[in-house]
Amino acid sequence: MRLLSDAQLELLLAEHDMNIYRASADALRTIAASEVLVSKKIRTQDLSTDGPAVANALRALADDYDEKADAAELAAEGSFHLVPFGGAGGRLEAEERRVY
Repeated sequence: MRLLSDAQLELLLAEHDMNIYRASADALRTIAASEVLVSKKIRTQDLSTDGPAVANALRALADDYDEKADAAELAAEGSFHLVPFGGAGGRLEAEERRVY
């Protein structure tokens, strides 16, 4: 059963710069909101549904994905960065200087 269309998922990915964890967290929160609105908490003689409990579980999972995204972003910040280096006269190190 599909809860979100491809277009909706693509939009979520685009909104979060293709960060799958952030897009997933947003998707789960969207599904959680729908679950609360549609399922509600219902109890009959032989059937029981608890939409708010399902929504809370989905939100908790979304929080886990946000934590994964935070960790990935933090790891990326501490990784390799290119730093421009200008030598004498604004030339790069080992750059050839031509004299005419």
